[in-house]
Amino acid sequence: MELQDELYERIVIICSQGDDLVNSFDLDNAIQMYLKALDLVPEPKHNWEASTWIYIALGDTCYMNKDYNASNDFLFNAINCPDGIENPCIMLRLGETEYEL
Repeated sequence: MELQDELYERIVIICSQGDDLVNSFDLDNAIQMYLKALDLVPEPKHNWEASTWIYIALGDTCYMNKDYNASNDFLFNAINCPDGIENPCIMLRLGETEYEL
């Protein structure tokens, strides 16, 4: 499902800020930004396409932050979102987190 344009734009802006924080290696604050974006997604979160890429961003960032349990949880959530099961990036990172765990 697609979000209303205004809400989608707010989420994209917040995620972009999170991406900038990741690029600055400020991973803890990046995670907080992604969580803020995820909070804007209506329930049930797994119905929305935006949740797929927000959960991926959270999973990747937690992985880089060596929080493999959180990374694993976020990536499993991503699988259950639209097109998640077909996304090779999710599967790769999920395999890496499983290896680390």
